[in-house]
Amino acid sequence: MKPLTQDFTYRMAGVEGTIDADSRLWNLSLDEACPSFHLSHFFESATAFIQQDDYRGVRQGLCFYGREDTPLSEIASIEICLEKHGAFYHPARVSVVLASQEMLLFVLNTAVSDSGLAVMESEARALLRLAREVSDVALPRVFSAGRVAVKEGEAGFFLGQWFEGYLEFHISGSPENRHLELWESDGAIISVDAPGYFDLYGQAAEILTRLYNIETFEQVFPWHHAAGDFVAKPLDSGFDLRLITVRNYDSMIGIAGESGVVDMDGVNRALLLFFLNLCLRMRLDRIDGTKEFCMVDPGVVPHVVDGFFRGLQSKRLGAMAGAGLCRSFVDFTEEFDLGELQEITEMTVASYNPKAPEIPLIKRDLAAHGEMVVSQLREMGKKSFFIDKAF
Repeated sequence: MKPLTQDFTYRMAGVEGTIDADSRLWNLSLDEACPSFHLSHFFESATAFIQQDDYRGVRQGLCFYGREDTPLSEIASIEICLEKHGAFYHPARVSVVLASQEMLLFVLNTAVSDSGLAVMESEARALLRLAREVSDVALPRVFSAGRVAVKEGEAGFFLGQWFEGYLEFHISGSPENRHLELWESDGAIISVDAPGYFDLYGQAAEILTRLYNIETFEQVFPWHHAAGDFVAKPLDSGFDLRLITVRNYDSMIGIAGESGVVDMDGVNRALLLFFLNLCLRMRLDRIDGTKEFCMVDPGVVPHVVDGFFRGLQSKRLGAMAGAGLCRSFVDFTEEFDLGELQEITEMTVASYNPKAPEIPLIKRDLAAHGEMVVSQLREMGKKSFFIDKAF
């Protein structure tokens, strides 16, 4: 491991001042699954990773940000700030300050547990692939990925694009006063009452639908609001949303027909399962991100359905444009009555882990949720963008 340099400083979100060998936090465990891996090991291995291959990841990032002519000698300092602890990762913000005082920001995701390392390798592959195949969705770019061996084990990292100004958000409050909270890095909270946050869920549905491969049925899954997979940036009016993690990208139900043969019935069957699962899981969160599971306000359902169709309308399958795909899907779903669509949703829920703590909540609200989804689906069939000439 390369020695640390005076150009690196270390911080932890919510803690004043820098962290070093004299800090009381220096020997704090980073991950409960690996108690012998301390903050000191994190900062040392993170520094070594950034320095790998003559700062290859940072150089890739400089090129991405339009600073490809910047020599490494122009880097004045690098700060690593540990932001939070997740189930698989420990995300940090890396601030690269140039001699001109310009600051470029990166995310450094870290994994030390066996499960975290496996997820990280899958995610890095998925993000690199999707950056090539679905370039119109703003996913974080990966600039470098790899592992660093230390005496306490092995740490996995990937250095990627940081979405400046985007905040984690969760449902909060009592059942009588549910609202959305966005978390600033300094601990401040932006509180938004219903319906001011409903469109966030429509944007999330659109992003996931844009990433859904209509031919191979590949999709981003698992994802969860409770894990902070989406982040939002407050605008003068509304919000902008980003998906910041893709733990896995695969088909959940197999591969569509023969190569070159479009089986619209199969496409629509798979799309229906995706749609119903999307609508249901989009409403699942945990209070403040870590407390009891909750269902997001039912008022988000029209936004989720609308977001799904916006995503579907952006696609093309052979000669069929997006509006034709929307029309075909609506026509297909009209072959099912409410009861049949409810049964399909129940079968979807039956595929979830039966021991998952959110199952009782889902079952309690499933009937009312299903009625809202089907009602909104029927309304979408009347939208003017479903035009015959799109076929």
